[in-house]
Amino acid sequence: MARRAWGEGTYIHVLPVKCSKCSDRFSCVIKNDKSVKCSKRDRAERWIYQYYVVGIDGKRKRKGISAKTRKALADRVEQLQIESGGAATKEEVVLGQWLQTWSEKYLANTVRKTTKQYYIDLIKYIPENMRTLKLVKITPVMLQELYINLLKHGCKKHLGKGLSATTVRSVRSMLITCLESAVDNGYLQINPARKTKPPKLDKKEIAYMSEDEIKKLISVADSGEYYDKLECALDNSERSYFIKEWSVLIRLTLATGLRRGEVFGLTWNDIDFNNQSLFVHNNLQDSKLSAPKTKYSQRFISVDKATMERIKDWKSYQEKYSEELGDKFNNELNLIFTNTCGRPVRYDNFRIRYFDKMIKTAGLSSRITFHSLRHSHATQLLQAGINPKIISKRLGHSNVAFTLQTYTHVPDLERESAEAIAKILNSDNPKK
Repeated sequence: MARRAWGEGTYIHVLPVKCSKCSDRFSCVIKNDKSVKCSKRDRAERWIYQYYVVGIDGKRKRKGISAKTRKALADRVEQLQIESGGAATKEEVVLGQWLQTWSEKYLANTVRKTTKQYYIDLIKYIPENMRTLKLVKITPVMLQELYINLLKHGCKKHLGKGLSATTVRSVRSMLITCLESAVDNGYLQINPARKTKPPKLDKKEIAYMSEDEIKKLISVADSGEYYDKLECALDNSERSYFIKEWSVLIRLTLATGLRRGEVFGLTWNDIDFNNQSLFVHNNLQDSKLSAPKTKYSQRFISVDKATMERIKDWKSYQEKYSEELGDKFNNELNLIFTNTCGRPVRYDNFRIRYFDKMIKTAGLSSRITFHSLRHSHATQLLQAGINPKIISKRLGHSNVAFTLQTYTHVPDLERESAEAIAKILNSDNPKK
């Protein structure tokens, strides 16, 4: 008998067996008790093909298929090998298994911790009935139906409501990346997610503040009027600390256009008082400092003299406050903006308890968010005629085209363009 090749399965001929006791179904105890094994129990003749496969977890598993005749079994084995490309395990892998393997094996130590958690949160939107489907059976139409269902009623927090087009597009991007990894590993021939179309994105108008609205917000932040609307009870020292701190925070964000993670992640080592500038190289997430996601986010930003003076005064105030509290104030990260114990600021806490009340007290639209301070910074610079390349660098954008595409909606810029061309067209003394 020839030696079997590596990976080749084994054909087993199971002969028929006739048990005299099993012929009497009423008197045979073994036949009626399925938990008891009987080597003489009635069985028909059949052929079994047994083989070992390596699962996505790296472990060998024994599989088997059967048929009544060897010829019928050989046909089934041949068809199985054709469909699976010679590896039966590829046909057996379901979407749920691969999603788990991809998130645990391929995302670990290859992306940032926050990015990995973001992908894991998106995986939760994949329903259970789709997770049980084999990878090779998933079609672009199935995924397109998934996107439609998520748009209609895919929200986990509010049952019956749909997800935004932005979230559904993120789910699609996650599936493209995940299934592309399955293609690279030989579990799929093509990536069905790449054959789908993303839902139409309704671009929202950017919310930014006018010059008057900026002055109103600064006035409210400086005066601390919003504290009358606070429900929490704070002593005078804590109240003064927060009023002075948020006043500096609002001014600095408007003066630099920093993102929220960047401004809350600033340390005193990042401030250069002599050159009136600051260096952005940290991002505060989950009370920890991490490097920005892209190289463009690491940048030097010049700051006006008045704002730098406010920062310098705040530094002196924080040092004095720290001395008064002693060990109760522990600013291990040397952050510029902290809570009253020196710990990093939690953005959601700041937004709900302080910023939203500032906006309401100033009489501004509820559409104004903390990110609107960044948009307002860019808008005011564009209206002042500053070179877009300089603005793009201050904002940490990857290119000028993205900056221009984001802020071309500004009405004043369009009006200035019309007036500029009008001066040329209506000039009484054209140059010869």
